[in-house]
Amino acid sequence: AGLTFFNPRTLDKAAEYARGFSQVASYKDKRGRVRRRKYIKAWDIAGPGERSDAVVGVVINVSRPVWQVRLVVYNRGEDYPVTAQRIERVHHLYPGLTVIEDNEAGAAVRAFLDLPEDEVEGFRTTRQSKPVVIEELAVALAYQTIKWKPEECPELDAEVRGYRIPDDNISQDCVMALSIGIHHGAQALETAGGQVLRVIHV
Repeated sequence: AGLTFFNPRTLDKAAEYARGFSQVASYKDKRGRVRRRKYIKAWDIAGPGERSDAVVGVVINVSRPVWQVRLVVYNRGEDYPVTAQRIERVHHLYPGLTVIEDNEAGAAVRAFLDLPEDEVEGFRTTRQSKPVVIEELAVALAYQTIKWKPEECPELDAEVRGYRIPDDNISQDCVMALSIGIHHGAQALETAGGQVLRVIHV
């Protein structure tokens, strides 16, 4: 009781050698061939209203064995059509699978999306599924296969550092978006990479 769930030392190491938001859209492999980055985009959706939780989108570069957080979108108090437009813009900039937490608010936002059905997937957070994705984030941190720069995504870093169980009374929107992204990361390896995007913090 009172202890954070994720090991602080693994979180400190997650910032070491993190490439951050300035990653380029393509790279050369060992044979000199140009390869496009591959991404997974995960969204935790809030309801409209100033007192609602935050809308959080996390883009993860999964092109290499060590995955890197490429972008974090964080915003509060926006209507569903606005959130849907954000998801579409990020999706087109980073082609590939977009995953949306498909609880009440997520299902409502998906109704506004104008995206191919095979490129959008819902994830329902339940009493059974939530511990699984949270533990997958813990394993990724333990093996240092996920990294981000705290100064570029302070909300994400703070939420992961402060995450506790039970988590009824703490902010966890960023934790869930990141965990859902890691859970679906392997699926993104079959998709093409996207374009470069500057820091977006909205």
